[in-house]
Amino acid sequence: MRILVLNYEFLGVGGGGGVISYHVTRELARLGHEVTIITSHFSGLKRRESLHGMDIHRVWTTRKHKTIATVLDMATYVLSAATLVLRTIGKKEYDMMYSFFALPTGILAYLVNKIYGTPYVVSLYGSDVPGFNPYRLRTIRNFMMPTFRAILRSSSGIVAVSHELRDLTKRIDPRFEVDVIPPGVDCKNFYPRDREREDRKVRILFLGRMDSVRKGIPYLFRAISELETKKPYEVLLVGDGPMRPEFERLAKEMRLTNVSFLGAVYGERMAELYRNCDIFTLPSLAEGTPVSILEAMASALPVVASSVGGIPNEIDETCGILVPPKDVEDLREALRDLVEDDEKRRRMGQGARKRAEEVFSWEVITRQYLEALRR
Repeated sequence: MRILVLNYEFLGVGGGGGVISYHVTRELARLGHEVTIITSHFSGLKRRESLHGMDIHRVWTTRKHKTIATVLDMATYVLSAATLVLRTIGKKEYDMMYSFFALPTGILAYLVNKIYGTPYVVSLYGSDVPGFNPYRLRTIRNFMMPTFRAILRSSSGIVAVSHELRDLTKRIDPRFEVDVIPPGVDCKNFYPRDREREDRKVRILFLGRMDSVRKGIPYLFRAISELETKKPYEVLLVGDGPMRPEFERLAKEMRLTNVSFLGAVYGERMAELYRNCDIFTLPSLAEGTPVSILEAMASALPVVASSVGGIPNEIDETCGILVPPKDVEDLREALRDLVEDDEKRRRMGQGARKRAEEVFSWEVITRQYLEALRR
């Protein structure tokens, strides 16, 4: 098949949605499909390149931040990509389009479908569904509800990354048929360390965008501010965003001397960082199905996370501890339990790796995507 893939975020730009689209499209190309991708340009990236058999076009946007996209960034992507998409469709007939995110990329798919009749499938990841994330772009997403409905009604298929997201979508319109396919993880790139570190300090790792309180950083700080353990520990925060300076000030005000901000980390450096840590935590207030948890699991890290969104579908009692969102005391006790119990960390780490390989490896997940596309 000739497949046109639309995503304003792709590998190296954005968050989990960009990572997912990279792995799915790479697998499609590997299986012999002709894949063209239209995504956002960013400093240091080529305007056009061939990667793993994929033809990648990167269009101009106002985007200034690698991990955060504003409404203006999304709008300029749609405008820039529309010209290229219509020109591309005019020269080459595609069998289908795959729109990663309903908003803003679904607007392009809808437009092309109405002009040329090309069918499309939409993947939903959370914040692109009105009402899912109250912390980000709330006004514009409520305003875009009619557009969201029109995009999904005209699609040939809908995929959501969690059952919660599917249920929210069906509450918007019960007639929507939604497949649930979780994100996957590259178990070859993310793997456990092969020997113990000389430094015996327990390292707790957090990874997330710092664009709001949604990732639960203030609650994590409150938990560790009174976390007294028999073993020394430190907390490493990976991620960037407009609220990072505020979180840094908060850590200083709370005198959290064992907290370090590492900024945005990518690629092999990120995989190595997982291997050099002992516990992963994500005390979010709202989530889709975070890829960071799967990467931590593949790296054999036990997980302490909030029981929100698709997280309960990712981890079970063999590999992590779920706590209620905003529950500082439960979060503190779960972290203390894993910091102090070496055997429990080892056992849960092994369970995390096993679950990542058997349930969330890209070999398993892409088969589900391919089946959805065939239908």
